[in-house]
Amino acid sequence: MDAPRGRWGLHWQAPSTMVAFFIFGVTMAVGHHLFYKRLEGKLVVGTSSDWDLEAFLHGQEWKIRFGTALAFLTQSLFAKAIDQAFQQTVWVAARNKAITVDGLDAMFSAGSSLLSFSKLEFLRKATLGALLGLLKWLIPLSALVTPATLTVIPWTSFSNSTKPVPAVNFSIIEPLYHFYESVREMDYGFLSNNGITPKLTRILSSAATSLQILPMKAIAPNSTYEMTFHGPSLRCSRPEPIIHEAIHLMVNSTYEVVYQWTPERFAQEMSWVAFAPTENIFQYVYLGLKGTIPLASNKTRVEFLKFARICILQGDSFDNQYLCEGVVGFDESNARNVTYEYMSTLKSADGSANYGRIWVWVNASTTYDCVLTDTEYSARFVYSESESMQRVDPGYNFTWTENDLYGSYFATAGALSNFLTGAIRSDSEGSLIVRQTRITESAIFGALNLKSEVGDSGPGLSSRVITPEIRALARGKTAGELIEELSRNFTLSLFSVDQVLSMNLTEAVVTVSSQANVYAYASRNLVITYAVTSALSLIAILVGLVSLLRNGVSHEIGFLAFLLTTRNPRLDNFTLDQSMGALPHSEKVKETKLRFGFIRGSNGNMMQPEWQSLKTSSGDDQGQTGPGRVGFGFENEVQPLIKGTAYL
Repeated sequence: MDAPRGRWGLHWQAPSTMVAFFIFGVTMAVGHHLFYKRLEGKLVVGTSSDWDLEAFLHGQEWKIRFGTALAFLTQSLFAKAIDQAFQQTVWVAARNKAITVDGLDAMFSAGSSLLSFSKLEFLRKATLGALLGLLKWLIPLSALVTPATLTVIPWTSFSNSTKPVPAVNFSIIEPLYHFYESVREMDYGFLSNNGITPKLTRILSSAATSLQILPMKAIAPNSTYEMTFHGPSLRCSRPEPIIHEAIHLMVNSTYEVVYQWTPERFAQEMSWVAFAPTENIFQYVYLGLKGTIPLASNKTRVEFLKFARICILQGDSFDNQYLCEGVVGFDESNARNVTYEYMSTLKSADGSANYGRIWVWVNASTTYDCVLTDTEYSARFVYSESESMQRVDPGYNFTWTENDLYGSYFATAGALSNFLTGAIRSDSEGSLIVRQTRITESAIFGALNLKSEVGDSGPGLSSRVITPEIRALARGKTAGELIEELSRNFTLSLFSVDQVLSMNLTEAVVTVSSQANVYAYASRNLVITYAVTSALSLIAILVGLVSLLRNGVSHEIGFLAFLLTTRNPRLDNFTLDQSMGALPHSEKVKETKLRFGFIRGSNGNMMQPEWQSLKTSSGDDQGQTGPGRVGFGFENEVQPLIKGTAYL
């Protein structure tokens, strides 16, 4: 009876399984990437239930579940491919070297037990198998990284549309200015505000004391737009010599009213004097310019003393009919250029009302001629979420133009005149003395000079009055620059007054932002993780394929494989008292070295089954030509397998 022969050759199942698991793993990895890429940037949809069709298709929880499932499948497929390669590799190690039973047990169980890696013999004699086994254990760690590459983050989206936006209509002045309370020759002394309404006064006061532009009602939540428009502002410059002389004389007159005598020096103690010149002052400036009546004349001095007492210091009037005009209003149909009005004053003896000029003396030497000027503003209006209001970005741009003024521009100049007009000085002890002016409420106060030391009789104010905190408000700017800034902030603050806003004056591109939660995908982390995982799996498969070729047959690790490869009567006798396989295993058995190969008999001949005798050409086992048995045997009874040789 002919014995069955062992089959050489690779069965398709082992290599195809390795490759198939790898391909499916790569496919799942690509699918995971495409799934997350499709979600990237999309809105997170909330659902009322977690287990209906809507939740299944759109719910955030299900998106996370799908991603986790893809990550689990991907790592499982890669781990299975590596496991197939690992099985082929350990059989190569079992054939090449004799290994103790304990080492073989660790080697064949490394794919399912981490304790196997504590066996040094396994690591030393089956290093490649140990690496593949360890890789199989590490591959699932990729599932800790890849699902977390999809997160939910807050996102701001923007939509643009062109629509009408509110703009200050400077032809509407009624809420800000009462024309008939300021008509020339009717507003006497200091008993009124020259027609400026309390509302406009409050706006200026709020802008000055808060050091910022007042907010306005929002046209829409989270809206932003830019707008260019014209409005008033003061332009402060060093005056012409005749005006400088007039301001000088007015400060001197103020000092004289205070001390009731003409000072020997020029009012060094006065730190601030500001006023809006009247028609009479203009006339004397004209006459002084022409040389008709010098500014130093007694007639001029009397006029200036009256003005200083009534309009600057708010003292008792020499003449109860004396007029403090301030900035005089005019009808919007008679809009005119303030610079032109001033030039007309100098060219004729008729004089002219003050349509927008404020003269300032500051720090005992510096003078300013602040002129109401048409200004082109380019401002950005942004939404303040904390206030639910629209605010003007402080970084607005402006340009002074030569355009004529709108009829209502004078209202802002009048309010500024009321705010600035007055005097500030200090006494010999450094105490502050303020008459009428309200600049102490603004950053302008921080630009005034300090005395060099306490008790100093020179110009400036005491450091007890202007503290470092107040000084910091000026931000290193001059008084003239701060007056200009206040006038612009005041104009921009008019957007907070609904009564003077119109929606049909201009349009702008309005950008509305909205907050939402969207999916964010860190593709780089997922791609790198899967690229490394795929590369390591591919290397493992190549090692497994090479092991298959070296083995010449396809192996697996399972009960049937060990049943077929341990049919050795000597092993049966050696383990006779260990047939239960119960723990603990015998140390003698564990330390016995076995090897997988061609098994010889105990007498030096090849082991024979009862039904066949083996024939040799020379009478010893080295010339063996007949069929023999393959399996695990003791180190001294096993010889290496020869590929292609017929074995039982």
